[in-house]
Amino acid sequence: MSGIVNVGIAGLGRLGKRHAENLAQRIPGAKLVAACSPAAEEREWATKALGVPATYADTAGLLA
Repeated sequence: MSGIVNVGIAGLGRLGKRHAENLAQRIPGAKLVAACSPAAEEREWATKALGVPATYADTAGLLA
């Protein structure tokens, strides 16, 4: 089976950033399309550094 799996990540702290980088750059077939963090600077990092198109301040927004 082939194809792309869209992934959202909750949490962009120290380990969350590492997981987000792996999902965005190193996992074949995964596309990081959303992320959430209560910290505005972490959401900004995800957008600028990883090109994540949608970021949210809480998990409710991410899951909606």
